[in-house]
Amino acid sequence: MGLIGSVGLKEQDNAETTSARPKLIKIRGDEPLKSLHENLARHPEAHLLVTVSLPTMAIAARLEQGTKPDQALTEWEASILKLLELVRPNRRRTSLVFIEAAMAAPTVFLKTLAQRLRIEPPHRQLEAQQPELPGSFWHLIADYAMRQSIDTRDLVAELEATALPLPAPENSGLPSAGLVFEEYQNSIEKPIRLAGQLETQAGKLKDENQLLSKQLQQVQKELHNRSLHADREAERYEEALQETRQHLESAARDQVTKLQKTLDDAHHQLDQEKGQRLASERQRTELIKQLQEENELLLQQLNHVQEELESNYLRNQREAAEREQTRQQLQAAHMTILAIYGSYSWRVSRPLRWVQYLLGGGRRPAVDKVPLPATVEDAQKTIEALYHSKSWKVTRPLRFVFSLFVRSDKEPS
Repeated sequence: MGLIGSVGLKEQDNAETTSARPKLIKIRGDEPLKSLHENLARHPEAHLLVTVSLPTMAIAARLEQGTKPDQALTEWEASILKLLELVRPNRRRTSLVFIEAAMAAPTVFLKTLAQRLRIEPPHRQLEAQQPELPGSFWHLIADYAMRQSIDTRDLVAELEATALPLPAPENSGLPSAGLVFEEYQNSIEKPIRLAGQLETQAGKLKDENQLLSKQLQQVQKELHNRSLHADREAERYEEALQETRQHLESAARDQVTKLQKTLDDAHHQLDQEKGQRLASERQRTELIKQLQEENELLLQQLNHVQEELESNYLRNQREAAEREQTRQQLQAAHMTILAIYGSYSWRVSRPLRWVQYLLGGGRRPAVDKVPLPATVEDAQKTIEALYHSKSWKVTRPLRFVFSLFVRSDKEPS
C-alpha cells in the first residue's frame, strides 16, 4: 500500500485542478487498518494506492504451496474482506491495482493512474516484466474452486469493478486443455524420469558399493597383516621388556645393597657425630658455666668501679666547690688589700713610713704595685698586718673626719 500526497484530487467531486508531481508519503504492506485510517485523516489531500494479486493467481499460489482448496479460498476471502474495509469508505481517494497487470503494462498503468490522480503522466516508456505465474494445473483448480463459491465470485466482481481498468496480462486467463494436459503429462513423466535417474544413481551407488566393498576387504586384509605384524612386534617388545625388567631388577638389587651399606655407614657416622656432639655439648655447658662465673665476677668488679667512680665524682664535686669558695675568698681578700693600698689614708701615710724607715724603726716601705698573696691564709695575714700597721692606726682620726664630710664606700673603716 502507498499513501500519495499533493495530488490533483480535491474534496469537490468535479475539481479540474492539476497539481505538480505527487509525493509518496508512506509505503507499508502490513500496516493495521486503524493506522491507515488515521493517516488518511491526517492527510486529506492524500490518495491511497492499493496493489493486490489477481484472484486466480493468489488462490493458485496457495494451492501450489500445498494448501487445500477450501482453506485457500477462506484465507483469500479473509484478506480481501479486510482490504475492502479500508477501500469501501474511501473509494474516491483509493486506487486498486492488480500487480500482475501493472507489471505486464507499466506504461499503461502509469498513464491510467495519472488520469485518475489528475496529474501529468510520465513521458518515458517502461519495460514490461512478465510476472511469475503458478502452474496451469493449479490455475485451473483455483478457477474451478472460485466458480463453485458464490461469495468468492461476488468478491472477485467487486475487486474487478474497483480496480483500475488495465489490460489483462498474457496467460492470466484459463489455460488451454492442451497446456493443462502437457503439464499433467509432465507431472506424470517427471516421477518416471526421477525414478530412472534414481535407478541410474542406484546402479552407480551399487558399483561404488562393490568397489568400496573390495577396498574394504583389502583394507581388512591389510589390517589383519598389520595386526599379525603388530602381534609379532608385541612379542618381541615383551621379550625385550622382560629382559629389561630382569636387568633393572638386578641393578635395583645391587643399588639397594649399596644404598643399605651407605645407610649403615651413615648411621654409624651419625652415632659418632652424636657422641661428639654430646661431648661438645658438655664442654659447651662447662664453658657457659665458666663464662657465667666470669661474668658475675666482672659484674661485681664493674659495680665496684662504678661505686669508686661515683665516690670520685662526688669528691671532685666537693673539691671543685671548695676551690670555687677558696677562689672567691682569695678574690675578696685581694680586693680588700688593693682597696687598702689605694685608700687615701695609706697614700697620706707614705711619708711617715719612709721617715720611720730612715730612722731605723721599720722595714723598707713597699711600692704601690706589690705582688698579691697566693693563698687565702697569706691574704688574711697581709690584711691583718695592714690593719695593725702604724700607718693605718695613725690615719684613723683622718678617716673619721673624712667620713664625716665625704662618705666613701671604697675606703675601709
